[in-house]
Amino acid sequence: MESATSPPKMLEVAAKPYVYAFPPKHTALLVIDMQRDFLLPSGFGEIEAGSLHAVQASVAPTKELLDKCRQANLAIFHTREGNKPDLSDCPSSKVLRQNGAPGNTEYSKAIGDMGEMGRLLIRGEHGHDIVDGLQPFPGEVVIDKPGKGAFWQTTLMDKLKAKAITHLIICGVTTECCFATTFREANDRGFECCKHEASIARLRSGVANATNRWYRRGNCGIQRRIQMFYFRYNTLERRAFWLRCLFATPIGHSSTVYKKARAH
Repeated sequence: MESATSPPKMLEVAAKPYVYAFPPKHTALLVIDMQRDFLLPSGFGEIEAGSLHAVQASVAPTKELLDKCRQANLAIFHTREGNKPDLSDCPSSKVLRQNGAPGNTEYSKAIGDMGEMGRLLIRGEHGHDIVDGLQPFPGEVVIDKPGKGAFWQTTLMDKLKAKAITHLIICGVTTECCFATTFREANDRGFECCKHEASIARLRSGVANATNRWYRRGNCGIQRRIQMFYFRYNTLERRAFWLRCLFATPIGHSSTVYKKARAH
């Protein structure tokens, strides 16, 4: 028989369209691309889009979410987008569609060009690393990815399997690019995904509504405001325990999880 201090079997968070239930032992927080190049002035994000207001505003809630997940002993994964110094893993189209495109008036620099924090989106440069307030702790997994999706040409899937992860809480930047691509990739691979809305942000205005409509079509509801929720778990004796945690809860479910949630 389990004691009252046994690890929780399942946590539940109030969500739309229904309760999101996940086992902490098999759940990971996946923090997407909270890098200096995307969040700080003179980085790739500002060069590409101009305004950093939204992405910088996401840092504080991401820090709070990260702290809560660490306290709950969830596995933590971080990603960083960037390429090898020789750009051998960077498709030429990614560079050509920037300052090499005919008639380009928008981009002043492309991937690999020298910026104020080193070469843009190049591994090992100062701008490529995660911002100071969100730096990984020892033992947390860092995935370097050459593209938008965190699963493409990376070891992410292998490392998630090694930890027997089945559920992902996903946050990071940007909503319209790396976050959305990774969320779709994870969904296609069978992970139960939860989107923490306060901790994601976009560089370009006008794309959020279209992205959010996709989440709804994919059975991923969106909780638009930050609330205080309580994780509940039952021991084998059906005793309830509540763990206070800050969450906003867009989610993705399978029909199996939906049936389990309704049974509670």
